[in-house]
Amino acid sequence: MDSVLMGFSVADRAYGGYGKRLLGGYPEVAKMAMTIFGCDGAPVMKQTGYPAATLIRYVLSHPFCSAVIGMHTLEELEENVAIVRQFVSYSDSELKAIENSVDPSKVTGGFVLR
Repeated sequence: MDSVLMGFSVADRAYGGYGKRLLGGYPEVAKMAMTIFGCDGAPVMKQTGYPAATLIRYVLSHPFCSAVIGMHTLEELEENVAIVRQFVSYSDSELKAIENSVDPSKVTGGFVLR
């Protein structure tokens, strides 16, 4: 296997923290020549109340090779490009604060790896 596509967002903890564990808990994965793609869905934005900029910055603050960020309009594309151009990674404490602010009982849908 040379690539993995997994759902990953600020709601990861609500689904058991599988994404975080894959990214941070398995050093052997980082040693492999593996591409990890992350995707963050619009439902998470609606359910958490976070703006797209926060969610995209959250995902990009993790060790992905690529993030798949969907969009429906030219305006969304332009917003996403601006977010990436101005990107500054969140600190560990900022990531933890965002994760802790998400109520798992209010998040539905998404992928669960078993």
